[in-house]
Amino acid sequence: MTAFDEAEFWRARYARREPSGAQLGHEHAFIVREVLRRAARHASILDVGCGDGTLAHKYLKGLDQRWTGWDVSPDAIQTLRRRGLGEAVETDITQPRNVGTADLVVCFNVLYHLPTEAKVRQVLANIANACSKTAMILTWNTRVLERGPLGKQGKLAKHCFLWPLWTPPGHEVVEEQTIPGSPHKTLLVTRPTDD
Repeated sequence: MTAFDEAEFWRARYARREPSGAQLGHEHAFIVREVLRRAARHASILDVGCGDGTLAHKYLKGLDQRWTGWDVSPDAIQTLRRRGLGEAVETDITQPRNVGTADLVVCFNVLYHLPTEAKVRQVLANIANACSKTAMILTWNTRVLERGPLGKQGKLAKHCFLWPLWTPPGHEVVEEQTIPGSPHKTLLVTRPTDD
């Protein structure tokens, strides 16, 4: 049996030009509203696992913040560059990264796609290393999943134990919101601790 290669999966998905997130309209509206609520206090935004920029394109309208997107898919990166959203960097976010900082680091619907706890921890470490003020992470609300039938199925079950891991190392949670219409997802807002 061959191990699942998530990087190859995303490369292939974006190479086929499948629409990204079209079925997540209510979720995208919520995310856009929350990013815009915080963006004025931040000069730069880093989007970790940005995909083809479908969501970033929505929240960047009218903003003049410096934006950088990281994604593993060369096709997604090409789309980002065509859209002219900002700096698009092709990189494997599950590998250690120490390149500059951003005031606001966002990571939406990424962590639960990763196949191992070690990769989740590495992405969170990358977020912590890059974040100077605020991080926003949208992922599964495993407290809800543990109680419901979804928590016993497939990839959701393997991440139910990861709830404490959704916070980047050296960060504290300052806000936690359940997504309207998606009670199984949570937006965590974190910031670096002062110690």
